Amino acid sequence: MFGLDLMFSLSYDKCASIDLLKRFSKNENDFNIIDNLFRSHPYSQNRVSCLKNHLKTNYNLNCD
Repeated sequence: MFGLDLMFSLSYDKCASIDLLKRFSKNENDFNIIDNLFRSHPYSQNRVSCLKNHLKTNYNLNCD
């Protein structure tokens, strides 16, 4: 979210990061509770949900 906040004031497409994470999620395995404990980053689909919520709540931007 911090990176998205930094990017928000620039002229980048605000929803591009969500599109990128959706592409990443296509290459991930199904959710696994054990794997989730040892990952360095959350599953991409979880990150998509979080970023969408952050943009909607804090910037009134809908990236659907």
